[in-house]
Amino acid sequence: CFANLSEYRKIQGDSGGHWYAPRNYYTLADGSSLGIAYHLIGQVLAEVVIDTNGSKGPNIVGRDCFFVYIYNNGIVDDAINFYVSSEQSAPVDKDTREQEFNSACLSSNPDLYHGCFGKILNDNWEMTY
Repeated sequence: CFANLSEYRKIQGDSGGHWYAPRNYYTLADGSSLGIAYHLIGQVLAEVVIDTNGSKGPNIVGRDCFFVYIYNNGIVDDAINFYVSSEQSAPVDKDTREQEFNSACLSSNPDLYHGCFGKILNDNWEMTY
């Protein structure tokens, strides 16, 4: 239900990363795709990757593909240094979301793919980048 990993890119054109972890994958009736991985990192219960148009292009993390995190308090938010810190908690504050957008979403590092969803939350559900 997702494109091949090699087809995903980050906003600046670099490889989209290594995010095909053990997940349950679903395709919704509208053609969007979900991949759910259950984690117990800090207070993060699950990482959900959403591709708004499934395997169709452009397959760019931060444009049509986003990573969101479900916390044990029921809040859906972005992550902070997801694989570095075990101190994940939600809600994530606005300044931290902005920092994660700049250091992860806009990064050329293919292993950092969070931060885009937090920017959209900060900007009142608009893609301003």
